[in-house]
Order: sequence, then structure tokens, then C-alpha cells
Amino acid sequence: MVISILLLLIHAVSFSQKPITESKIDEVIVVFKTHFDIGYTDWAANVREGYANQMVEGALGLIEKSKLLPANEQFRWTVSGWPMKVMLAGSKPEVKRRLSKP
Repeated sequence: MVISILLLLIHAVSFSQKPITESKIDEVIVVFKTHFDIGYTDWAANVREGYANQMVEGALGLIEKSKLLPANEQFRWTVSGWPMKVMLAGSKPEVKRRLSKP
């Protein structure tokens, strides 16, 4: 077991010392993603209403507050398709307008 670990470490060190001459990767995008488990913390209808209004309003507020920051520091928010559809259907008219704004 110890010999296997030593061989692995030696291989890792030798690999990390090889110079990189060319990279085909132009951009790396890191996306935070969560599991959407509606009804786990409250009744599903209450969770949908909370998402459609309070949570959306909070996210839109953070987007607004950060819009003057450099692009790489601005708040970004991603939502899965079905939750977004539910949010749009259940949101107040003002929230719906803000969500639909490009």
C-alpha cells in the first residue's frame, strides 16, 4: 500500500513538472448548481410562492446592486427551466416585468 502511494506521488510530481506548450481551452465557465427539491422545507405551494416573489426579488436586487461592478464581479443567477416557468407564472406583475427584462 505504501509503495503504491509513493509511486502515485512520484508520478504526480513528475507530471506536474512537464511544461505546457499549448492549450486548447479558451474559457472555463464555473456554474453553481443546486438541487431543486420543492416541498422539502414547506408545502409545495408555499415554496413556489416564495420562489416566485421573495427569492426572485432578492436575486433581482443583487443583480441591480452589482451592475456597476466590473462584469466578472457582477452577480449572476441561474435557475432551472421548470422552476423559472413556475416563477414567471406565479410572480407579481412587477417581478414578471423585471424577470423578462434583458
